[in-house]
Amino acid sequence: MRQTHLSHAPLASSDTALYFVLLRRSGSPCCGCWCDFFPVFLCLVRITTMGLDEDFEQAAKDAKALTAMPSNDDLLILYGLFKVATVGKNNTVRPGMLDLKGKAKWDAWKKVEDKSPEDAKRDYILKVQQLQEA
Repeated sequence: MRQTHLSHAPLASSDTALYFVLLRRSGSPCCGCWCDFFPVFLCLVRITTMGLDEDFEQAAKDAKALTAMPSNDDLLILYGLFKVATVGKNNTVRPGMLDLKGKAKWDAWKKVEDKSPEDAKRDYILKVQQLQEA
């Protein structure tokens, strides 16, 4: 299984964002290339902002069609990123103490509310891709 760690600094112009993604391998080789000989390697991921909305919508569809059920933590991360990407900052009142599910979702949204909607969309897309590979 791969563990993905994202950098949040774009490395290119405003219409294209390049992200370095650190992948840590464990288990079987990934593709038979040189990276199979190193436990940690760096990939460059390009996400164009011109198609960001379309990529985000596709990732939302892909998230609903995942073959394996993600963990609750992964679902909360996806929820928070989705809400920031579609609604923006969390300016709602925190649910009451008996609404445990509502509080967890509110906390997940509040945790990532400082991200821009574009960054939230990029992170959401990358998170879905990571879950598809798992």
